[in-house]
Amino acid sequence: MIISKEEGRTGSLLDRDEEKSLPDQVTEQAARGPRTLKGQQITPRKRLIAASILSLMCFATTFSSSAYASSALSIEKHFQASQDVVLLGVALFVLGSALGPLLFGPLSFVIGKRPVYIITFLSFTAFSFGAAESRNIETLIILRFLAGACGSSALNNVPASLTDMLELHQLNSFMMFYALGSTAGSGLAPVVMGFVDHYAGWRWNLRVQAILIACSTIACILFVPETADLDIQERSDTTQRKVDRLYQSFCSFCTAMKRSLGRPFAWLFTEPVVTVICLYISLLYGVLYATFEAVPFVFLGLRHWTAQSTGLFFLSLFIGFLVGGALIVILQGRYYKSLQKANIPILPEARFRQALWGSLLPPIGILIFAWTAPFPHVHWIVPAIGMFLFSAGMLIIFTSLLPYVSLYAGQEAPMAMAATTFTRCAFGCFFPLVTIRMLERMTTQGACSFLAGVSLLLVPVPFFLNAKGAYLREKH
Repeated sequence: MIISKEEGRTGSLLDRDEEKSLPDQVTEQAARGPRTLKGQQITPRKRLIAASILSLMCFATTFSSSAYASSALSIEKHFQASQDVVLLGVALFVLGSALGPLLFGPLSFVIGKRPVYIITFLSFTAFSFGAAESRNIETLIILRFLAGACGSSALNNVPASLTDMLELHQLNSFMMFYALGSTAGSGLAPVVMGFVDHYAGWRWNLRVQAILIACSTIACILFVPETADLDIQERSDTTQRKVDRLYQSFCSFCTAMKRSLGRPFAWLFTEPVVTVICLYISLLYGVLYATFEAVPFVFLGLRHWTAQSTGLFFLSLFIGFLVGGALIVILQGRYYKSLQKANIPILPEARFRQALWGSLLPPIGILIFAWTAPFPHVHWIVPAIGMFLFSAGMLIIFTSLLPYVSLYAGQEAPMAMAATTFTRCAFGCFFPLVTIRMLERMTTQGACSFLAGVSLLLVPVPFFLNAKGAYLREKH
């Protein structure tokens, strides 16, 4: 490994805002390397366990976000509610996932990532069990929103935790676990929960989600360490000094939070690199959540499949995520080894290698689905191949671009990741609300072709960042 790193910190970035600009902080951290002092002290075995649990937490969040859709018809009949109202259970969960990082990103920067994980996932568990036992649709929707907000802490902070623990060349494999966790759950949930809803009912659908979240919460409490370096003062022996220190800590916390809450938007609107990555990832995330409405619309309404068979179609998404992850690990690993053998420094821009060709897969996959799925005489395997290509390309892009944001932001990675999580979850909230209307008014071919065209316009993003990323980092 040829990337330098520094053995210590010189203080909190929040305390140095008046001395250094944000770009200076990014440049300094990029030169220093990703790992923190606490991250260096974690053994390889504990890193593997922690990374697996953090990925499980992301999986539980995305699994819960889409599993609800499998019981939409059952919930609609049980509460005698309209389709639009019931679908708010999906949309508001994702909206909560968009808003939560605006608080939990800055909060983790102030008090550390482990306390945020524990507090939010305990709440996530409680809200999920509460939603499963809801007696009216209003309670169910509100609890889904709160659950989404709490679960978003993992989606936002896990890349920063992994960056704290790992060297740049190690991020390839571990970020694949995160990418699978934050995407594959959405693809697997409709496959499994369609059968759970059919045989056990919608309440057991939500209970299974809550049990999965509870298991990940317990594992987090037991095995996930703190990875961030925090400036913590030692406790004094006297009661008065403890009280004074507690008051000072509270005031410092409030001041730090006030200054930190605007950071995600600062990264989103003032850093072009973060802006274009947010836009690209958000579009793909929105399309992913649109498929949870588009696939039932096509296969239930046009091909007249059963609900269980329609759920099985989502296996093409899940398999695509798995294959995309395997390709990233194998191909990117070989690329890193070739750079090391040639004694070429591994720069953060090396992450874009696979995205150069992977960016072509989503628009191709969407177009294949658009022009084959609505026609019953075309075998179902053809639109399934389209979904496979879309999900494989999406995971390759996620695994390439998201770690770069974390590396680019350095110690302020939770802030920058809050920007990416907010935008992609906002798109994920909006797309399901308009998908059915788009399909009805534009036809499946027209609506999906429009989305494919927009994603095609963003294909140059990884090429541009690969060519100009190092220059932009040096410039800042």
